[in-house]
Amino acid sequence: MWKNKIIFQMINPKNGRNDICVIENHNIKTIISSDVSEVDPFGFGKYIVYSKPKDGYYRITLYNTENNKEIPLTSNISDDTFYPSAYNNIILFSLYYKNGSQIFLQSDSLNCFILSLFLILFFLLLIIFFQHLSKISYYRLFLLYR
Repeated sequence: MWKNKIIFQMINPKNGRNDICVIENHNIKTIISSDVSEVDPFGFGKYIVYSKPKDGYYRITLYNTENNKEIPLTSNISDDTFYPSAYNNIILFSLYYKNGSQIFLQSDSLNCFILSLFLILFFLLLIIFFQHLSKISYYRLFLLYR
């Protein structure tokens, strides 16, 4: 769902490529169509995030529906990226590489800072918990996690 509409990818019968469409007023409306196949759309706010082939890999792309501009998000990753989703300006996606797969997130700098602070606080709380639980010194515990 995006803006109370169903958003999906659909094969364009004219060229055989995937387009990103919505159902609007009981009609299918194409939102994004190009000479490559866009897949895995996820809409939030004024944006649609999706995967599309570029430079030999599927890349996560952010599309601004207000100005029709594409913003590449994973152009620095040399592997395929799929299945994007978004929450509070954080983009999650799957990375497929020759040795397996992982889930990653991409965010604006403020959210990265907040997430970093949260992770630091979380690990400090873990250290305090384990220190209390096992009665070992902070220094020894710190060395174990280095």
